[in-house]
This record gives sequence, structure tokens and C-alpha cells, in this order.
Amino acid sequence: MSTGSFALRRMETAIAAALAFRRSMKLSQAAFPRRFGLPLNTLKQWEQGLRVPDTAADVLLRVIVADPDLVERVVREMRSGQ
Repeated sequence: MSTGSFALRRMETAIAAALAFRRSMKLSQAAFPRRFGLPLNTLKQWEQGLRVPDTAADVLLRVIVADPDLVERVVREMRSGQ
């Protein structure tokens, strides 16, 4: 398996985990990115398989699943200018 296909599979796994998490939290496709500071169209494209997250977005999705409260707190702080 090439490095590129491994990376793609890893990112697809992150998308699937984020989608499962979004559904388990009963968050709509619009509410999830609003809550975690993501562009709605980007989330839609990931979930539809039209795009894959870059490495930074892949990390963010994994942190959202692991510690959503932390990400929400950071997003709130950023929005308030702290």
C-alpha cells in the first residue's frame, strides 16, 4: 500500500468518526460546523466524499471526537477575541 493511499484511508476514517460523532450528538450538518468553527460547505464536501481534510483538518476532527468541550471552549475564545 502506498503512503498516499494510507493517508487517504486515515483521513476517510477521521471523516467517518466525525460523522458518527455528529450523529451521536444529534447535531445537524449545519450545527456541527457552527459549534466547532468549521465552514459548513467544507463539512458537506467531506461527508459527500467530494474532498478529504488536509492534515490540520484531520487533526481537528480527531480532537473534536476526543475532546469536544476543549474545541468548543477554544472556538468561543477565538470568537470573543481572547
